[in-house]
Amino acid sequence: MGELMGPSLKTVNASNVQSFANITRIFFASSFHSSVTADSISTAFSVARKTIEQKEGGDIVEKITGGCIITSNAAVLGFIEAKVSLVCKLLTELQSKDVLKDTRVLSVSQNCPVREFENWGVYSSNPPSEDIDVAAEGANNVAQDIFTKVINAAGDLTDNSSSNKITSLSKTLSLPSSSNLIACSKSSEFPSLQEYMELFGDQVVVENASEKAWPLQNVVMYDE
Repeated sequence: MGELMGPSLKTVNASNVQSFANITRIFFASSFHSSVTADSISTAFSVARKTIEQKEGGDIVEKITGGCIITSNAAVLGFIEAKVSLVCKLLTELQSKDVLKDTRVLSVSQNCPVREFENWGVYSSNPPSEDIDVAAEGANNVAQDIFTKVINAAGDLTDNSSSNKITSLSKTLSLPSSSNLIACSKSSEFPSLQEYMELFGDQVVVENASEKAWPLQNVVMYDE
């Protein structure tokens, strides 16, 4: 009787690549248009997600299983986890709603092994104001600080999330302030959403000259 064999190294690697390659994590800072409210932001995201769901012909909740929108006075922090193609489609749809302005992409991570958010939620927050100078402190440092605050609060956010209404957050949670987010949204240290979409919105095709097989080379004959 043959011995039971475990999965080959090739199978394990393929499985790992598949699981790691599915999640792109993007977070961005924006400010409101003057006539826009937090409810308008929540509705715009809800409509955008439903539109993508209809276009994809599947359940968007399964495809965008994690994320949050945090409104803070006149500022917005968005955190989305999904396949990269769906991230771009959702952002494109959101742009068409014309509720946000000065949107800047603070960070993008690809091939993430796990999601930080198990579901989707919309929140309002009003932490103490803090003034920052993005150029002086460095864009990477500022983005990392905001990212760390959101990740540290992910458990509390998930426990109190609701995809149908805005959840008010406790001031005890350490989250970026409105002035912090607005400073980021107005800083040229971060790429604009339009710049990000121009780079990642369309599929990139790379063709190396060394891989071209034209013109065809003569067949080399070897003496036996």
